[in-house]
Amino acid sequence: MSFQAISRIGLPTVLGISLISIPTALNESKPSRSFYEQDDDLNLSPVIETQPVETIPLEKTKTPKNDTEVKSTFIDGYKINTSNFLETHLNTLRSKTINQLNIADAELNNLTSAFKNEVNAVYSHIYSVYDPRDQFLPSFIYALTTTLTGSILVNRRSLPIRFVSPLLFATLGFKVFLPRTFDNTVNVVRNWEAESYPELLNFQRSIKKFIIVSEEQAIKSSQDLNNSLISTIHDLRTSLTK
Repeated sequence: MSFQAISRIGLPTVLGISLISIPTALNESKPSRSFYEQDDDLNLSPVIETQPVETIPLEKTKTPKNDTEVKSTFIDGYKINTSNFLETHLNTLRSKTINQLNIADAELNNLTSAFKNEVNAVYSHIYSVYDPRDQFLPSFIYALTTTLTGSILVNRRSLPIRFVSPLLFATLGFKVFLPRTFDNTVNVVRNWEAESYPELLNFQRSIKKFIIVSEEQAIKSSQDLNNSLISTIHDLRTSLTK
């Protein structure tokens, strides 16, 4: 066998043996370990074992069979005992109290609304009787001054006079300084009397009629007396000249 033939066969054989022997040498140089075996050479953080959380068992609420039995309830880990009798009556009392408060609040709102309506009605009536042709501010000051003057004049008089005199002076000042507003006010008062108290209005009208008739009779009597006096004096002069 020639040298070339030996080289062709031996060279691949030598290379194969060399490749097989390299892993074997590596395995013999370091001891082998399993993949799942704990590696002491790695710097791993220690595992902290946590204690299991203790849970409070939830107990079902027992429905009391009668009013005297105590009902137990767990709220946030605390046991609370309640009486069915006390709880029922407190709920009833609470409901009645809330209903009464709601009724009182509704009544208060109704009274407030009624008061506001009455005030608005008074304002509307006052504005309706006022005549813009009357200068309100100076005329009101004059009427007020007249009222105070009447009160000062009768300061040392008897009580009835001190009570009546300011009213008379106020009415006089109102009529003189606010004449159109005074007439409107009188008409409003008459209309109110005709609607609410017709008998009083008829009585006032009869008194007014009686005063007018009496005044006319007094004037007529005065004229008759004057005429009779003139006639008597004339007859007396005529008799004296004869």
